[in-house]
Amino acid sequence: MIFMKKYLSSFGVGFVPFILLAGASIAVLTLIVNLSNGGFGSKSKAVINWLPEKIEQSQFPGTTKIFTAKFTSQKDLENVKFWITPPLKRYTVVEPGLIEKVEKNKEYTIQIIVSLTSDISSGTYSDKNLEEDIGKEDKDLREYLNKDKDSKDYLKGFLKKKIPGLIFVTSEKSVPRFMFQKDKEQKIRTIYPEALRIVINVKKPTAEEIPIDEVSLPTAEKIYKDPETGAVYVRDEILIGFKEGTSEARIKEIIAGVNGIFLGSIIDLDAYQIRILGITDPSQLEPIIQQLEVLPEVRIATYSWIDEVR
Repeated sequence: MIFMKKYLSSFGVGFVPFILLAGASIAVLTLIVNLSNGGFGSKSKAVINWLPEKIEQSQFPGTTKIFTAKFTSQKDLENVKFWITPPLKRYTVVEPGLIEKVEKNKEYTIQIIVSLTSDISSGTYSDKNLEEDIGKEDKDLREYLNKDKDSKDYLKGFLKKKIPGLIFVTSEKSVPRFMFQKDKEQKIRTIYPEALRIVINVKKPTAEEIPIDEVSLPTAEKIYKDPETGAVYVRDEILIGFKEGTSEARIKEIIAGVNGIFLGSIIDLDAYQIRILGITDPSQLEPIIQQLEVLPEVRIATYSWIDEVR
């Protein structure tokens, strides 16, 4: 587990690393749960209930955000996993990834970890992108969305720089492949409605807009470990504490003067999380920190430290 050091620890914010999960794909037979009134798409009672039903948040490129959601099932389930639709799947991990047993009407909590790459702001997402992404998935996704027009329209109906997604609860079980070959098994995956709806608005940080009482966690690509000292910090960020009474206009002026943009702040502490544009090597941060430390308005300027806990 990795946690922010110095100011971020004072802010009470922890960093959960973005974990890329990779593994061999397994061919499975997928079933779609029919609702009680005759087929998928019926407005009868859902099998899965989510709280909240929808998550919509803004997020900066090169940062990680962690969202919490809860769900209940109207039946007992085994070997529950979470099925994420593209394009959200590209950037998202759900933890825990597996729940061995889900009891009927019992509430379960999951964490949805969304990690956006630094270059994501240069791209857009369109209907064509969705069709390409679906094409890369197994045929189950296309078949599922073709039966659920509302979900398909939800994924397609967004302007650029928005990442839509659906997270479904699924369960898997092994069954004999053929009646007379009980020693050979195949997995059956069942997808249960309803899905948790998610929208991530990809937002560009600026030197003018200050996120109030919000801290952006770094993605793995942003973390740097000094080979000589072993110090770990974010390769293009600094943390600045200003003296009480420093005006917002002066703060923005100072940040703009070092080619900085705002990623977060804790207003009660007069502390700000800044990304420095144009950093190609982490060693470039030191002279900028020294430049800031001599300013009369600056109480402290430092690296955005990370402490590794093993």
